[in-house]
Amino acid sequence: MNIQKKVSVLGGLLTFAILVSALVPTVSAKTNKIHVSHGSEGILVQTEYLTLKILDNSPNFIWWLGNQSSADEIYQVNFHLIQEFFGSDSILDNITELGGIAYIFKGNQWSVDIVESDAAVQVTLTLAGLSNGAMIQFIITVFEEDQTLPNTEIKGLSEVKIDIIVDNWHFSKDAKGYAIQTIISEMQHKHQMRIRNGTQTENGNHHRTMQFENIEHGTKKVAYYKWATFANVYSNDTLIDTIDVGTFYSIDIPRIPGPASGSPNVFLTYPNYGNGYKLVHDPSVGVYPNSLSIPLSTIAILGGLVMIVAIAVIIKKRK
Repeated sequence: MNIQKKVSVLGGLLTFAILVSALVPTVSAKTNKIHVSHGSEGILVQTEYLTLKILDNSPNFIWWLGNQSSADEIYQVNFHLIQEFFGSDSILDNITELGGIAYIFKGNQWSVDIVESDAAVQVTLTLAGLSNGAMIQFIITVFEEDQTLPNTEIKGLSEVKIDIIVDNWHFSKDAKGYAIQTIISEMQHKHQMRIRNGTQTENGNHHRTMQFENIEHGTKKVAYYKWATFANVYSNDTLIDTIDVGTFYSIDIPRIPGPASGSPNVFLTYPNYGNGYKLVHDPSVGVYPNSLSIPLSTIAILGGLVMIVAIAVIIKKRK
């Protein structure tokens, strides 16, 4: 192969690699920045900064930094069950107060609806026909741009907004409210991790958070789980009340980093607000994009250059 042909081939490869590197961070969808797919293993939502996987078509969420097929760190918030609680007040004080009506989320038949728009991807999980007449929904939304909402801001492409809707719940006699159990963990156990309560600065005035920290890289914050400290109650889509959302931990938050620390069980608690109304509460999960040591676009370009060098070596050997 003469020099002119080799230059032509390498030039073509370089052009191809640059085009590929420009496309790698985002997979085409209606928003051009968010990709969603639904397969046998669950629902996958990907952006440049975040990959979210909804397991078993139920509100069991795992997510990680970037849009690779997997990662060394995978964070999980598993909404496990909803159960009433009793006692002397509207606060869940210990596990023994749980009782009455309960539904475990996994294993139930959730219907799935996926909507793609110019600005967002939205996945709705619905569990209907429950024995007490209730319907439960989780509406999961990833936005292309930052969203400023009442008392909160949702980051575009790096945060997942989750609307919990409990409609037409009829409480058992003497029930003080119900609680939704979430199990929080890091699944890979390859790095020393710590999951801790957020500080006042991190939480702000209207939220609480759990922060995922990587201990091996200077206690770097990498991901979070956030929820509002209030929920709205509606009657026929008319707001009639705003209630406080409590938090109860069934085990101590781990203080020692690493997989031996265990997984916090966090109960979000809602006081009895009357029968037949609709409750709406807004948690979210997300990542800190700046915790990536190398930008994703740089990784893609480096990968393209490595490919060019490898092919050039092969061409030289065949000369």
